[in-house]
Amino acid sequence: MSIFVKWLVGFFLLIPFAHSDDHGSSSNTGAFTTFFVSAIDHEAYINEMKANQDLFKSMGTSAAGFCRTMTGQDFRGQMFVWNAYENVSSALVASSSYDPEKAPSEFAKLREPKYSAAWKPIKPFGIGLNPGYERVQRLKISPSNMEAFIVALSKFEQAIRSAGHESFQNALFVPLGGGTNEVGTYMLRSITSDAEAHGKIFDDYFAGASWAPAYFEVAGLIDEVVSDNFEQCGMIYSAE
Repeated sequence: MSIFVKWLVGFFLLIPFAHSDDHGSSSNTGAFTTFFVSAIDHEAYINEMKANQDLFKSMGTSAAGFCRTMTGQDFRGQMFVWNAYENVSSALVASSSYDPEKAPSEFAKLREPKYSAAWKPIKPFGIGLNPGYERVQRLKISPSNMEAFIVALSKFEQAIRSAGHESFQNALFVPLGGGTNEVGTYMLRSITSDAEAHGKIFDDYFAGASWAPAYFEVAGLIDEVVSDNFEQCGMIYSAE
């Protein structure tokens, strides 16, 4: 990691930014937005978004989807909508042009807004943007350990995939404008195709997996785990 990137990461952790209705991108050259909501009938909300593709087109997003919190919920019906953009500038412009408080009644009646944030990936998705069953951890990591942490994440990812868990990948994000909900933390998303695939990785670990040392290397560079959840994610729009 270059000196400039190290400075940039620290800068983003200290300086407040803006947000939108959204999460997604396939490398560390893009940006994401997330819009957290409480949606008791999440299926109805997702179906309504699928039926309104023009909204995502108007925001200039390259891809959009959802993540529903499956374990460790902070509130009932916890989920978020994500949007992927080519860069941070596009993400912030889209965020500032859409007011979720003025959403059409079809959306408004299905969810209660919580908060929004923008995100910058600082470790690329290993095999592209493939939302699935994801372990999501908010972490505190010392700036002096960040370069080593990203290297260790990549080694850990490759070790697990080489052991037969081919859908596994890690992505790491720094939050931009997430308020007290996200400030001072990084978001690590460990992604697999589905819950069964994710469970098999844990079973492998507890059975004495050969890749365990790669996990210990990652864990040793974490100062604090602030939160730990499982989420079910999916795509609802693609500009391609």
